Amino acid sequence: MIPRYTRPAMAKIWEDANKFRIWFLIE
Repeated sequence: MIPRYTRPAMAKIWEDANKFRIWFLIE
């Protein structure tokens, strides 16, 4: 994802998604 083209809302959604993915990988 290119930050320049990322809308704030999309950026937040991706941030949350990545957080869950990291959690999933850790478990």
